[in-house]
Amino acid sequence: MIVIDSITHVEPSYRGRVVLAGSHGGAYCAGVAAKAGLRAVMLNDAGFGLDRAGVGALALLDTIDMGAAAIDHMSARIGDGADMARRGVLSAVNEAAARAGCRIGMGAAEAGALLAEAPEPSGVLPPQEEARMELAPGVVGLDSLSLLEASDGHKVVVSGSHGALLPANPGYVIHHVVRAVVCHDAGMGCDEAGISRLEPCAGMGVPAAAVEGATARIGDARSLWNTGRLSAANSLARAAGAAPGMTVPQFAELFA
Repeated sequence: MIVIDSITHVEPSYRGRVVLAGSHGGAYCAGVAAKAGLRAVMLNDAGFGLDRAGVGALALLDTIDMGAAAIDHMSARIGDGADMARRGVLSAVNEAAARAGCRIGMGAAEAGALLAEAPEPSGVLPPQEEARMELAPGVVGLDSLSLLEASDGHKVVVSGSHGALLPANPGYVIHHVVRAVVCHDAGMGCDEAGISRLEPCAGMGVPAAAVEGATARIGDARSLWNTGRLSAANSLARAAGAAPGMTVPQFAELFA
């Protein structure tokens, strides 16, 4: 089993292998796993959240018979593959993983050993694209923070990404300084890892907040904009008036 902090870190040499990644288990991650030709994948359930988007990858990967399982966000830190491998407990499995013997409550290491013996997937999964969009004047929506560009520096950024830091890249908070940023709290989870990026953003001079997982779909910036309500904010955002329960458009209005 290969352990990484983000599914975006997969390499060509991982084809045919089981990968445990610290990413949320949303639909886009299914596309990455399928494109990489993995044998099976384990991801963080991100608190499941609105419409169970945090485990949306599992059903999608069943369509190509790829084993997929989700790690309980309260058992290990999202964004931290090593912690998920060490302490993680399964909270959801798809049909392909169940056929391999995986079950809810099983430890990640045991599940990984079973998935390593599972048949390789068959079929082709349609690409699961991440998008960027203008949500309002001065506000850009990014399904993933990886889409952030230097030209976004004067904008409020609404991102579908989880708000966790990645231990494998301790110097990375966000790629560019922006006017303000909102992300998904991934259910906050173990050690409140889902919002661990917020205060380091303040250190960069960026007001930052997270939306409560149950109010918006992780990986979907438009969902955060339409229905998300804040669960947490960093010191700079709080000083400007951000508070739990505030809508994302209300937060954006403070800075845009």
